[in-house]
Amino acid sequence: LDEITKLVAESFGADRCAVVLVDDTRNFAVVRALHAKKIRPFPKIAERIELAKYPHLREVCIKGRVTVINSETVKEMTTFQRDYLFKAGMKSCVGVPLQCEEVTLGSLSVCDIKADREYSQEEVDFLVAIGNQVATAIKKFELAQEVEEKRENLERLSSEIIQLQEKERKAVAGELHDSVGQSLTAMRINLDFAENSLPPGRKELKSRIRQTSRLVADTMEEIRSIGQKLRPTMLDDLGLIPTLRWFIKDFSQQLSIPVHFRSQGNTKRLTPDLKITVYRIIQEGLNNIAKHSKATEAWITLWVKDSVCSLEIKDDGIGIDAEKVLKSTDARRGFGVFNIRERASLLGGKLEIQSDKGKGTTLLVTIPVPEGEPDEQSQSSISR
Repeated sequence: LDEITKLVAESFGADRCAVVLVDDTRNFAVVRALHAKKIRPFPKIAERIELAKYPHLREVCIKGRVTVINSETVKEMTTFQRDYLFKAGMKSCVGVPLQCEEVTLGSLSVCDIKADREYSQEEVDFLVAIGNQVATAIKKFELAQEVEEKRENLERLSSEIIQLQEKERKAVAGELHDSVGQSLTAMRINLDFAENSLPPGRKELKSRIRQTSRLVADTMEEIRSIGQKLRPTMLDDLGLIPTLRWFIKDFSQQLSIPVHFRSQGNTKRLTPDLKITVYRIIQEGLNNIAKHSKATEAWITLWVKDSVCSLEIKDDGIGIDAEKVLKSTDARRGFGVFNIRERASLLGGKLEIQSDKGKGTTLLVTIPVPEGEPDEQSQSSISR
């Protein structure tokens, strides 16, 4: 806007050019840009102007009418307005409305402080045309700002939802371990005691008790596995790499899909949020492979270099339509890619997909590593 007011003033040979925008109440206006050879008394940038005190300005900003101030029209003004014009040194002025889609946003005006200038109709029409273009540009800028604010709000909301999910998962995992796990442990102890308390002749009953005890033990192991998947305590106790090794090994054993895991770089530099994000992305990626890919083998590579954490998840499955999946905003139809992309983007990262029908799929996630983390000795590992 500053550049526009300068160019308009120079084009018209005017001493001043100003852009004034009305606020949401439409009772006040604010000077958003001003080019002036000599400032003298004049509202400052961002200063609020009460429109009721300036009928000529109100005519432009609210009613959308062109106003012309000269030696003749000034006679029709109030004493307050004439005094203001005298103090400001304005001899003549033309104000045109900034209109876009039949809405008046404010005014664009050119003023002279040296002479009582008569603006031609061609000049006024030209200024009106410029005003329309300026109004359109302002509206587009406001819409862009609104979209950006909504995007930031959505990101903030998504972040809060994910944090809440992690908190709830941790609570449920803790409850499974502390309450259900302890109850099952006590049940197994009681079953063992009951078995040992029976006389030797009760072989059939002892066998049933042993079967029940084994069933309880299997249930305990299943609950432990569910709890670790909900919120792996290993992540806090042992770190990211041991947790990923455990999870990938468990996945491979359950699905009979060999998964080769390799890590490079100093993963200890990663923040807790980044670690849980990497874990969840790998979890989601392997779930996708199990559900959709028909893969017989998979590879996961995690590396941290300089200020970037990169993660590659690759399979030899049937492949996907990468472009279609990336465009999808429906988590149910996006093969989990929506969740992966969302988690990465919340930390400033991005997701790329490489896939051809029948040639497998590769997910590449890159996330910036926040500065200021302890630079400990780097580590690397390979596991199958």
